[in-house]
Amino acid sequence: MNVYHSSMTKLLLANSMMIDQREVRTQQKLYGGIQHLYALKRPFDKITISELCRIAKVGRATFYRHHQNIADVITIQLLIVITEVTNRIDTRSSIDWRTASQLISRVILENCGFFQLLRWTGLREQMVPIVGGVTQRVLIIRERRPTQMKLLCYGIGDALLGFAMQVACIEPSLPLADVVDLYRKLIPHDFTEKN
Repeated sequence: MNVYHSSMTKLLLANSMMIDQREVRTQQKLYGGIQHLYALKRPFDKITISELCRIAKVGRATFYRHHQNIADVITIQLLIVITEVTNRIDTRSSIDWRTASQLISRVILENCGFFQLLRWTGLREQMVPIVGGVTQRVLIIRERRPTQMKLLCYGIGDALLGFAMQVACIEPSLPLADVVDLYRKLIPHDFTEKN
């Protein structure tokens, strides 16, 4: 599978605060168009850029100014969810694994629609490096340097995305306490080297 991410996506990850309001509105319209097509049960791989632009009321030139393909819209939406998590973490004076697990579980529940849509797109594999990269930054900031760090971070990224997509598809929705409990059981957090 092609694990390609556009320069726009990388720019957003590196400089999330530099997005102007026109870009935000365009992203909202395009993502809204994708949500509409998801609700219609339109197969993601059959959606064309022309169709999405027509539904979102966004010109093709505007689309191509910000995106190279429809997957970029989903990637940017994931980055928005990640920014939500990091902003909440940044507002705390200190954070430990227990607090982080509550915070991440809450964000997953608040964004169930996105994680359901992500499952529908089949783009999970393309999103793992993004979540893995954020995981790696967190470990570096926490001054953790486990062996095989890149592999570990991508594994955690994959586990987080899989967990979020599974939680999002459970009907009726799980209460926060249950999601936190499952998160703590399923997502690794002890990276000390054992001999």
